Parts: sequence; C-alpha cells; structure tokens
Amino acid sequence: MIDANPVGLRIPFHQRRARSADAAANVDNAFRRESNDIKSLKCAPPDFTHEKIALRKAGRPPIELAPHSRHARGDARRIDHGGREFGGTGTEGHEAALVLVHSICSARMTLAASRRWFPRLVAPRLRLSPPCVVCELNSAAANCQMCADCEHDFFREDVARCTVCAIRMPASTAATICGLCLRHPPQFDATFALGDYRPPVDGMVIALKAGGRLALAGVFGALLARRAGRFDIAGALIAPVPLAFERHAERGFNQALEIARQIARDLDLQLAAEALLRVRHAAPQHVLALAERKRNVHDAFTVRADVRARHVAVVDDVMTTGSTLGEIASVLKKAGAVRVTNLVVARTP
Repeated sequence: MIDANPVGLRIPFHQRRARSADAAANVDNAFRRESNDIKSLKCAPPDFTHEKIALRKAGRPPIELAPHSRHARGDARRIDHGGREFGGTGTEGHEAALVLVHSICSARMTLAASRRWFPRLVAPRLRLSPPCVVCELNSAAANCQMCADCEHDFFREDVARCTVCAIRMPASTAATICGLCLRHPPQFDATFALGDYRPPVDGMVIALKAGGRLALAGVFGALLARRAGRFDIAGALIAPVPLAFERHAERGFNQALEIARQIARDLDLQLAAEALLRVRHAAPQHVLALAERKRNVHDAFTVRADVRARHVAVVDDVMTTGSTLGEIASVLKKAGAVRVTNLVVARTP
C-alpha cells in the first residue's frame, strides 16, 4: 500500500482541517464506560505488587477495610496507627458526657439532701457530738462545745490564783490573797478567771470580739458556770459589763452579754442584761497607761436595776488592771449590793 502522505510532501490546510474534524467526531461517538460499571481488580496494580516492601517503607501496619455497602459512610470507623478509634456514629462521646453529667448531678443532689436531712433525722438517732470549737478535731463534751484535751491544755484548774483579783501566784505558796490586794483591797470581793491572757487564750478572745465567733462565748460561759461554784454564787444576779453605744453599734454585739447568757442558763440564775449602763464613752482601756485607766473609767457607769441586798456576779471577757471592774463594783455597792464577784475569761499576768 502506498502512503497517501509520503514524507516530505506538504499537506494542504483544508485536508488537515478535515482530518481533525473526523477525529473529534470519532471521540464523541466512542462508547463511554460509567464508574459504576468498573469492577474491582483481582490483583493489585503492578506498582504495588511488592506489598511488604511498600509497607516497610511507609513504616505502618496494614489496615483492614470493611467491604463497601450503602451504609459504609455511616458505619465507617477510622482507625489511627496508635490503636485509638475515632468516628463511629458521632454520638458515643456525647452519650458518655451525658452519663457523666447525670452522675455528678445525682451525687450533688444526694449530698445536698444528706446535708439537709442528716442533722434532723440521723444525727439525733446516733447522738453525735459536735466538734470542738477550738481544735475542730475531737468531739466536744456533753455540756460544753470544747473537747477535754483543749480544756486541760488551755484552761487548767490546778493553777494557784489570788481569790480576790485572780492574778497567778506561785504554786508553792499557801496564801490565797496576793500582796497587792492585802495592801490595797479593791472594791470587789472575789474574782474567778479561766486562764491567763496569753496564747492561745488571747486569740480565742480576739476571735470572739473581732471575728464574731459567738460559739466561743458559749464555751466560756459553760466553763465559768461549771467552775465558779467554789465562790458560792447561788442566787446571784448575773450582770454583764456594758459597752458604749458607739462600740456596741460598731461591733454588733456585747461579748460579755453573750457569755453571761450561757452562765445564767446553766446555773439557772437571773440575768440582768441592762443592770449596768455606760453613760460616758471613753477611750479603750488597752491603749492607755496603767495610771490613766482609773481616770478613764471614773463615773462611766450607773446602775439601773434594784441590787439592794443582792449578790451581783459581774461578767467580762478580760481583766487587766481591774480598773473597770473596780469602778463597777463601787457603783454597785453604792446602790446597795452586799457582794460583788467577777467572772472573767482571761486575766492579764
């Protein structure tokens, strides 16, 4: 057969254009195979026949894929090479989070219910004791909110004190009255103090006065009521030391009155909360020198109750020099009181 276009011969333009049109028509009329008609290969392409070599180069294990179906997209699970699974239906994490939130809410509701109903129903049946207000470790005594260990450590009973001013005295002495009270007898007749005004008792008093821990007032009152029996205050009138109006309004309560309430309740005595009245606001005693304290409280108190032929027990938190309690005893005896006994929490050494 002779070639219709031998080499070296130039083909005219109209012939080349006709040939291009015929080739395009043949392509358009050619049979097209859809993607759904393509069947999977029974063997891997030639480039991936060496499967072990390809995987060794990739550095990862082979992945087994499930056969395709119409639910393949929804049921597919992508597996990473660290062994962790992702994907799924997309709700597993939400379901786990909902279960966790439900358990936390249930636990909080159970805890709130137990806090609300336990003190009312369970605690009275078990007869549980409240914790000590000082250490909060041991259970408090039956008649006091302080444990026996704190009472023994901080408020010892085997301390020698003057029966008039409650100053600490040497343990070896047999005297019951100090030399100062013998030389200059005060207006009051006796004083009882739970302890010395030093750590940690001073911190307890400050917590009551400045911190508003009124539970300590109940502890002090219970201890004073239990130990003051040696002074024979049966039938006495309980009178707290009053605060000035300005200081009472600033603090919100009178710590001496809170202690006196507990004493009167435990000993079944009459509480005269307004038997004494401070008529003059003066500077705090602790900021003054010892010589100025007597002048500071002079004529600062008056008696508003009938104390004639009565034994009056005056309650205060701290006794330093005795100037305030001496002035109160003086006005009480002028009003007709026959005996004045001081009940204080702490005595300055």
